[in-house]
Amino acid sequence: MNPECTVCGVRFERESGFFLMAIYLAYAVDILLIAPFIVWGVGRQLSVWLIVGVLAVGVLALSPVTLQYTRVLWLHLDELFDPRRKSG
Repeated sequence: MNPECTVCGVRFERESGFFLMAIYLAYAVDILLIAPFIVWGVGRQLSVWLIVGVLAVGVLALSPVTLQYTRVLWLHLDELFDPRRKSG
């Protein structure tokens, strides 16, 4: 991710650890995306280890993608609730 916008020059990261909440959002999104498989697997009485294995692979595959999208979501939420002041 770029440190600042190439068009307007807005710095994305306001402070150290700014995107930490995006990690928690990514976990929540991963759980929401994987929860239907858990329900389906339990309903079909699949092996617990099969469900855990598929979930582990699923989380590893989804995490890089969901983290990038939740960083963008966090930027938008931050701008919505605490907009940056325009200089000049």
